[in-house]
Amino acid sequence: MSEVVVEVRGLETRFGRAVVHRDVNLTAYRGDVLAIIGTTGGGKTTLLHEITGLRRPSAGTVRVLGKDIHNLHWREARALRKRWGMLFQQGALFSAFTVYNNIAFPLRELRTLGEAADERLIHDLVMLKLAMTGMQPEDANKRPAELSGGMIKRVALARALAVEAELLFLDEPTSGLDPVTARDLDKLLADIHGELGLSIVMVSHDLESVAALANRVAVLAEQRIIYEGPIEEMMGGEVASHPVIKRLLEGSRGAALRNRYPN
Repeated sequence: MSEVVVEVRGLETRFGRAVVHRDVNLTAYRGDVLAIIGTTGGGKTTLLHEITGLRRPSAGTVRVLGKDIHNLHWREARALRKRWGMLFQQGALFSAFTVYNNIAFPLRELRTLGEAADERLIHDLVMLKLAMTGMQPEDANKRPAELSGGMIKRVALARALAVEAELLFLDEPTSGLDPVTARDLDKLLADIHGELGLSIVMVSHDLESVAALANRVAVLAEQRIIYEGPIEEMMGGEVASHPVIKRLLEGSRGAALRNRYPN
């Protein structure tokens, strides 16, 4: 049985009287790419924020890499965050920082290379991650305002990878990108997953991206996970007739999944 890297049990989310999640259960395994998909406004990004500790759920438990992330001493929390990276939906780069300093930020903040890391070590690692994500050395001195949307995503990915993460969280990685740039990013992510053996949990509305990257899927709808498992079992099983899943897979939006996993 594969090692569990993310385990969510009985999670509930409330904003006042509004219930977003009710009894959500989710499991991600080492080496897999798990895609969380679902209807717009269904709480996918909120769930990802709760998994990564950016927001505390109203009830339930979240364990990442074996640790209950909402009940950790700050030193334990900092040590755990050295083991994962996150690519935010819009990149979330610091606008006043250069590309170089954006990527170096988690190395300095989390002291990933030790308490007294030599700046030369940081430089070498930053430039390695830039190259790994398809950027050029001269891009290091640019600021986010000088970058295209695709370049922003690549820099944000380089920053997420800078801490030598074993687990990567992606929030709508292809959002806002044109189709060609989106598919280029999919290929980059697939290559990095293969080379580094990362575990990935991603939220995406882009089912072409899901088809290219994921081997397992979790469908969030009706405030809960209505299906979690291999994509091929969802496509060929009875669950495919569920109204929400059927609606997700129909038309041009679901064509990539239908083509890759024909019944």
